[in-house]
Amino acid sequence: MILSLCNWAILDLIFLKKCQLEFRLKLRILFCYILLTVKYLVFRGFLKREVVSERFLDFKVFFFTYDSFYHLFREIFVHQPYYFNFENGTDGPVIVDCGSNIGLATLYFKFLYPDSEIYCFEPDGQTFDLLKKNIETNDLKNVHLKKAAVYLKDGEAKFYVDKNDPASWGMSLLPGRLSDPLVRRVPTVALSRFIRDEVDYMKVDIEGAETVVIKELADAGVIENIKEMVIEYHHQVFDTGVSLPTLLGVLEDNLFQYQISSIMVPLYRRDKKQDVMIYAYRQV
Repeated sequence: MILSLCNWAILDLIFLKKCQLEFRLKLRILFCYILLTVKYLVFRGFLKREVVSERFLDFKVFFFTYDSFYHLFREIFVHQPYYFNFENGTDGPVIVDCGSNIGLATLYFKFLYPDSEIYCFEPDGQTFDLLKKNIETNDLKNVHLKKAAVYLKDGEAKFYVDKNDPASWGMSLLPGRLSDPLVRRVPTVALSRFIRDEVDYMKVDIEGAETVVIKELADAGVIENIKEMVIEYHHQVFDTGVSLPTLLGVLEDNLFQYQISSIMVPLYRRDKKQDVMIYAYRQV
């Protein structure tokens, strides 16, 4: 376990060093990262005790397991995939968070821009309850919560969840990621209804439904209202018949440029599933 943490630390510090965050904020995250790593080692490696809340960076957060929290913290606050630069007078940015989970990304956005207005979508009932609790506990203003999955249209759909692990990141509207899932029905909404005005930034992490949702925005004629977005594309995870070029084609047709990031070692593993991060921005 200690060896794994050391290997993670090397990668984590590289990410944190290269991000464009102000130096003072990097230092705050670094000190927090060190403290949480020590706690993770103690709770997981020695005490074998489960902890379901934590304080960090002026926030208090509730979660399912310390393991899931620690890895979300590393992914969002240390690796910084959702960083964006906003300069527009005194008003905060408008942000759409699709697949909010327990709200770590929402806390990150408020850490960056306290005056931001954020629209959060999360379909899973247990996860939504924690999201709501984290927003209310930290008294975050201008955060609008919607207990629904973003999809093709308003209605209901099957939702596949892990029977034994409510913290699982494999929950999805699509079957295939979980071997023996529990099937629930959740409300769905067409995201285009919420993108009528300008959106400064959008995060999309919706476990396989990303191409459908981006295409729905394009078909509704509102995708042009989005300045920047980060989409997590799930390559070879779901047998949907939709490929990465389809998603990139929709972005290109709507005048978005993009950057792509994915790490897979070794590269020649043909059966390996990949999470591909796409940063897309409108050409001005």
